[in-house]
Amino acid sequence: MTMKQKLYLLLGVCLVGYIGIFAAGWMGDRAKTRLVRLEELASQTHMEVLQARRQEKNYVMRGDEKSQIQLKKHLAASRRHITELMTIFPERATEGNDLLRRMQTYLEAFETLDPDTRKETERLIMAGRALEPQVVAFRESAEKEYRELGSRVNLALGCTEAGLALLTVLVTLYIIRDLTRSMRSLQGYSSAIAGGTLNAEPPAGLQGEFGTLGRDVTHMVRQIVERIEAATRSEQEAR
Repeated sequence: MTMKQKLYLLLGVCLVGYIGIFAAGWMGDRAKTRLVRLEELASQTHMEVLQARRQEKNYVMRGDEKSQIQLKKHLAASRRHITELMTIFPERATEGNDLLRRMQTYLEAFETLDPDTRKETERLIMAGRALEPQVVAFRESAEKEYRELGSRVNLALGCTEAGLALLTVLVTLYIIRDLTRSMRSLQGYSSAIAGGTLNAEPPAGLQGEFGTLGRDVTHMVRQIVERIEAATRSEQEAR
């Protein structure tokens, strides 16, 4: 392998590494963006349920129509969020359907409520108490999944960067070692010639540009030797 090819190898390693880092970051960002939406929908659902429970208390205390309308409005919004969530994240369908069933039970308890009937009031409160912890758990699960994904993405990027750094160092050390070894061999060869050992042989194992340089030096020395010998013969014949 020539020195030029080795340098191209180093360049290729760097390019592949940087492309790998970019690809890992891009895929990580896409996955995180998707989970951000999951977290948003879960948080919005939680907020709507909290607002519904607030209107539930107002209705139980006052029995006014405004609280009734607001409660249904918040429940409808929370159902829309869950439905959208299940569309984007089919793997969450089981949890989503369970929440929708609990919301339906809560709504039915509200619609059959007579504020003057204590039994029905307790049924509504119990349905709300059963719904709210499930929504909280769902939101916390979404937040946990997002945090775990962030950790995995950071780990993947860290490993990719560390691998690129290690591979770059190894290839660079290989090139430096090969370069210095070839230069030392050529230096010893040229020193032998400079010292008068014109029949010195070029070092074996030289490759690429260094091998070409060694052969050129050998060819040059042989030509010089031949000319010296020819000049010596001419001088002897002249005598």
